[in-house]
Amino acid sequence: MLRTRFAADPGFPGAVREMRQRLERAEPGGQNFKTSPGAVYDIDFVACYLAIRYDLDGGCGNLRQRLAWLRERQFLDKSDWVTLDSAGELFRAVEHAVRLVVGKARKSLPATEHGSHAAERLTGRLLRRDFAGGLAAELARTFAEVRSVYERLLQ
Repeated sequence: MLRTRFAADPGFPGAVREMRQRLERAEPGGQNFKTSPGAVYDIDFVACYLAIRYDLDGGCGNLRQRLAWLRERQFLDKSDWVTLDSAGELFRAVEHAVRLVVGKARKSLPATEHGSHAAERLTGRLLRRDFAGGLAAELARTFAEVRSVYERLLQ
C-alpha cells in the first residue's frame, strides 16, 4: 500500500514539513486562519501525518472527528489533543464570525477596528468566553501553541 511506503520513508516527515512551508509562503503576512504557521493547516497536517505514519485506516470525518479518532486510539496524547481541538474550534468560530461581520469569507480578521471588534464580540459569544488580551492576541497565542505541537510531532 502506498501509505505504508510513505510511513517507512525516513524522509517523510521532512517532505511533509516542506509541503506545509510551501503553503505558508503562498499566502504570506497577517494572521491567516488557514495558512499561517500554527493555523488550521498545521492541525490538518498533524492528523494526516499521524494517519499515514502509523498506517491507520479510518479517522474519516471533519477535523475534530479525526482528532478524536486519533486520541481514542492513543496516537495523540490528551494535552496535544486538547490543544489542537480547542484551536480548531477557535479558528472555525473566528472564520464564521468574520464571515457574518464582513459579509464574505475571509482568512484573517477585518482590517478595520470596528470590524475586528465586532468579530471578537461575536466569536466570544459563539464560544461563550472572553478574550482578555483581545482576539488577535488569542489567535497569536493559539498559533504558537499549535505550531509547537506540529513541530514536535512531525520529527
